[in-house]
Formats: sequence, structure tokens, C-alpha cells
Amino acid sequence: MAANNGKHLHDYRFNTRALHAGYSPDPTTGARAVPIYQTTAYQFRDTDHAAALFAHKVWSDRTRKWYRGLQGRPWPRRAWAVVGWGLTLVYVMLGWVWFLLPTTAAALQTFARLFGLAP
Repeated sequence: MAANNGKHLHDYRFNTRALHAGYSPDPTTGARAVPIYQTTAYQFRDTDHAAALFAHKVWSDRTRKWYRGLQGRPWPRRAWAVVGWGLTLVYVMLGWVWFLLPTTAAALQTFARLFGLAP
């Protein structure tokens, strides 16, 4: 396979080959890779979906700014990292409980037992 400047694809390093190998050049543009489109227009499923994405961005921006404020303070930063890992583990475990149970009622009953809300 010949590439640009008379080089063959096997002359390139792994990362370049991983991006470009296997694609036939576009006859119109000559591009070898899948195009990346820049856009500012997105389609939302509904207003709840749009609001959830906006809320996530606002929350993550505030959290990121707060976490950067811990830059010069290694122990609080480490402590919050451990808390974050712990919360992630809990959410992943709860997600697997929800995924593995056959019905929604069984999942809700299991959650109620886990959190001490059921006898």
C-alpha cells in the first residue's frame, strides 16, 4: 500500500498505521481516515435529556474547579480520590445487582435490603 510521499504504510509507526490502515482513500478528498466532523448542533431525545446533559456539565465543571483547588494540598486530594474510588465501586456494584436480577421488583427489593429499608 503506498501512502503519501512515496512511503509505504509499513514504513510508518504503529499509531499511524492503527489510524490509517485498512481504509481506502476517499476518491473526492483523498482522505484515508474516517472524517471528524466539528459541529455545534446536536439532537436531543427530549427536553429531559438536554437538561440532564446541561446539569452534568455544570456539576462536572464545578467539581473540576474545586478539585483543582486541592493542587497544593496532597493529603486532602488523596483523601477525596479514595472517597471517589469508593463511591465508584459502590455504584458499579449496585449497577451489577440491578443488571443481574431478573425483574425490577426483585432489584428494588434487594436494594431495600442492602440499605436496611426492608425487613
